[in-house]
Amino acid sequence: MSDTLKMETQRIRTLTPVWLLALAAIAFGLIAATFVVLTPPRGTTLSAEDTRAVLTGASSISLLPFVGLPLIFLGVVAVSEDLQHQLATVLLVAQPRRSRLMAARLAVLTGLAIAVGLVQATLCATLSTALGRSLQLGAIPGALVPQLIALILFSWCGAALGWLTGSAAIPVGLVLLEVLLLEPLARIAGAEYSDDLEHWSGNLPFAVARDALTLDVHAVTFALGYAAVLLIAAWLTVRSRDY
Repeated sequence: MSDTLKMETQRIRTLTPVWLLALAAIAFGLIAATFVVLTPPRGTTLSAEDTRAVLTGASSISLLPFVGLPLIFLGVVAVSEDLQHQLATVLLVAQPRRSRLMAARLAVLTGLAIAVGLVQATLCATLSTALGRSLQLGAIPGALVPQLIALILFSWCGAALGWLTGSAAIPVGLVLLEVLLLEPLARIAGAEYSDDLEHWSGNLPFAVARDALTLDVHAVTFALGYAAVLLIAAWLTVRSRDY
């Protein structure tokens, strides 16, 4: 397994889009956190909710997961690059056990997601302090741990979509369609026409991802369920796919 991990680490290190997406996640988080810090009411210490918003790059209060969205695309790119360039056969020769190869890729994505989350949270906290708004220290663990777990799941779900479709363009299109069109329309239609639809819209993927950052049990359950379904489907697809 260690050799497979080394191989996957070296492979992902050579993928320029992966690093660009990681930098984009950090940059989006910083920009969103800046708006949170500069939004009234002003004071020397942020509330617990605002502390969470700063550390998560506003993902805990926004319809868009500013840090998580690039992580989804990062996961897609990390697993679809070899399929697009017809290198899957070469990788399977080096590591014929497909389940082990998948586990190694998810492990590398886990480390990368944690690194992105820690760098982004550190920079956002530093920015907040520099602007005269200190964080509530007691709220930091409760904000940071769920954010790191969410980023890991975002990258895993991106990888699962890449494995399922064997493409980078299709998952990106589906994700953007869901987050920019389906969820906003469902929320608007629910508020206007149906309480049931409004309640149902709260169970959509990015809605539960946002609510899970506050450790809402219902949202956490749905988020883990979505991730589990995608990963199991991806595992079954990869095991049966003819490369």
